[in-house]
Amino acid sequence: MTELTFQDLKDFQSKEHYLLDTRRTTEFASGFIAGSIFLPVDKNFEKRFKKFFTKNIPLIIIASDHRKVNELEPFFDGIQQPELKGFYLWNDKEVEFYSPRLNMIIEVEADEFLMDMRFDEKILPVDLRSWKEYEEEHLQKSKSLPLDELADIVQIAALEEQSNIYFYGEDGETSLTAASLLKKEGMENVRIVSGGWPAISHDPYFKMIRLSARNKKDMR
Repeated sequence: MTELTFQDLKDFQSKEHYLLDTRRTTEFASGFIAGSIFLPVDKNFEKRFKKFFTKNIPLIIIASDHRKVNELEPFFDGIQQPELKGFYLWNDKEVEFYSPRLNMIIEVEADEFLMDMRFDEKILPVDLRSWKEYEEEHLQKSKSLPLDELADIVQIAALEEQSNIYFYGEDGETSLTAASLLKKEGMENVRIVSGGWPAISHDPYFKMIRLSARNKKDMR
């Protein structure tokens, strides 16, 4: 896999391409190059890569170290599309030159989210968990949209552009991926809830909708 220089990365900014950011959650959240899609290298990587990177356009990987690149190399050796141009190892000093173009995702605590829901009529809470988990228990007035469905541009378009979208799932990585997908499509009114569903479900002040014991039995 070819290592790209900082200048290589700058040259690609004016061309159609994919930027796949595989850095740690905290690193991505603190700042990323506009248009990047965050995808952690975990048990779901292969499945989600094939969903979100479908177009035949060049791909560049952004990683924090060579270990991550070596971990990914066998996977990319086995596929032909999209075309892999190489990888760039994130360097804070170099990327400072990108400062005007760096993007960030706003993260709010569960109590801040609760306060926003009380006073902002445009809030759209989006639950990224599976449909079954959503049906068993979910936040009142929330929308179910499992992460993998965001591979469909129609689903992204269905999110009202005038809404203030708050993503949450079982973990922060899921929310970051979802938020980066929307930002790549030009939607900036996106936030993620810190701690995701676990933080929300353990807060007694959130209004929940739960299936009755009888309805849970019917779902089996």
